Amino acid sequence: MGMKRLSTLLLILLSYNLGYGYFSLDPNILEYGNLKFNKTLSGSDDILSDSTVVLNEGDVMIILRFTTDRTSATFGNQYDSYQRGGLYVYTKNSTEDEVLTPVNTSGLYLSGTSNPPNVYELPVNLQGTYVVGPKIVCIAWVTSSNRSFYGSNNDINCEMDYAIQRKRTVNPQPVSQ
Repeated sequence: MGMKRLSTLLLILLSYNLGYGYFSLDPNILEYGNLKFNKTLSGSDDILSDSTVVLNEGDVMIILRFTTDRTSATFGNQYDSYQRGGLYVYTKNSTEDEVLTPVNTSGLYLSGTSNPPNVYELPVNLQGTYVVGPKIVCIAWVTSSNRSFYGSNNDINCEMDYAIQRKRTVNPQPVSQ
């Protein structure tokens, strides 16, 4: 019995020292913000929000609320058109980075399909998601084909409320010049 306790204790200490220890958000030091994605969908390229959220090393962001008035749009032309999704929250490693990584994959598998989650289902997959920096967070509509958006009703209004806990420096030392 003693050996089992010792190995459990070692496992806990090891995981804590590797950074997998208990984490909690402190409401007294959280920064709150809002990211908007109000666009007219056009062209065939991915469309990103004008603003982004910059997370530095050790910063933690949680998505508090996500709302949108649509999750699908029409692609193609007058002879061959179809509905498809593509709206989600993504991260990039830098402003120059062109690779968009979804914040989680729970709702993504349907997000870009012809049967995307509706305006009530999509927020469920995003709200409560944590993102750990360093990352740049944006809302984007990713187009999975080279087909263009089609039609006259391609406006989208979407927004996300979030909270950030910035990494705290413990006992900061003065820097000598």
